[in-house]
Amino acid sequence: MYGSSAMSEFITSCNYIGVMTGSVIIDGVEVTEPFVYLTPPGMRAYDGWLSPPGKMRDNFYIEAVGSRCDRFMAAWGAECRWQRIPIRNPEQFVVKLEEIRRLFSAGNPRNNFRIVLCFEEFAAMLAEESVNQEFSCRNFDKLLQNISRDPGRDWDFSAEAASCGLTLRHWTRLFTASVGMPPYQFVIRCRVRLARELLANSSLNIKEVGAACGFDSPAEFSRFFRKHTSFAPGRYRKSRLI
Repeated sequence: MYGSSAMSEFITSCNYIGVMTGSVIIDGVEVTEPFVYLTPPGMRAYDGWLSPPGKMRDNFYIEAVGSRCDRFMAAWGAECRWQRIPIRNPEQFVVKLEEIRRLFSAGNPRNNFRIVLCFEEFAAMLAEESVNQEFSCRNFDKLLQNISRDPGRDWDFSAEAASCGLTLRHWTRLFTASVGMPPYQFVIRCRVRLARELLANSSLNIKEVGAACGFDSPAEFSRFFRKHTSFAPGRYRKSRLI
């Protein structure tokens, strides 16, 4: 299939489990790495996938219903939203979906057990990919350094999780296990450290210190600082200057 800017939309009526390769536009960005996608019912989707005009993409999917499939979708956080899981070897996933399609098309009830087995094998392959992604995401050193340098930034951990092909909940568990605290708690710790440093060693006024730490108003910053240090910012600065 080739890209086109003229795509009609539709509402999904069942679970979609597919493999995408080629060039696809996601949130305005061209994605070329292969991925498995999971789309639950009731989602607005394109009749095809939006790709740069003239660029090739390949979309192989099955439509599935039933409690077993619902549990599978829920396990990957695809109950109320679509999920994208980057994969290294799309061919093995396409082969498994093709086997499911072939067994189902035969119309033989004796194939039902084999279809279930294929589905479980597909899930196991996807879980293996996730384990590999988790391993690569366990090294949070670069992210920790970036947060430490700029704790006042409005950090989007959903985007960090998405870049690893993980749900925010799953990514947060990995972060917490690796760092020893949840990501937002780490940001708070870094903001307190920066605030202490600026109050003690800079000529910035309270409003400027608060802004550097990510707060829109001196009052908001004062409440935050007092909560985490038991000092008002001005009192802390005065105590450090004595």
